[in-house]
Amino acid sequence: LDFLTTKEAENLLINLDNLPWEISQSGRRKQNYGPKCNFKKKKLKIGDFNGFPATTEFIQKKFKDIPILNGFRTIEQCSLEYTKERGASIDPHIDDCWIWGERIVTVNVVGDSVLTMTRFRGEKSKYNLKDVATYPPVIDEQYCEDENLENVVVRLPMPERSLMVIYGPP
Repeated sequence: LDFLTTKEAENLLINLDNLPWEISQSGRRKQNYGPKCNFKKKKLKIGDFNGFPATTEFIQKKFKDIPILNGFRTIEQCSLEYTKERGASIDPHIDDCWIWGERIVTVNVVGDSVLTMTRFRGEKSKYNLKDVATYPPVIDEQYCEDENLENVVVRLPMPERSLMVIYGPP
């Protein structure tokens, strides 16, 4: 579970805090690195992006040691700070697989947390979900297709310094 060592996490936090942060609408501090995405038009614009911070390069290198991340390429790097004091949280959503691909990769640096997942009940036109069947799978696994799981809530523990890779159909 310890994807990062204690020292790596401590150094990462110091280095990230030396980079500029923005305040999001949901009350969290954030740092975004990557091209700008237009999900409706399925277009990328490089804009001001000129690479990921050098202080996070070691994480990209560590990804290469994880078999399930074979061939994975980071498109965007986000540093998100969630604090109880700000009431910050992730709004319910689906990450659009048009750009992110089948794998969503998260490194939880500080503090144990929980990611709560529920089945999406909206329109297939949202998040480009209607296109999912046209994307080739990257991970060769069997998935549960039971439609009776509609009211299931899954809580995924995210221990401090851990790596989480989410993949499979939405």
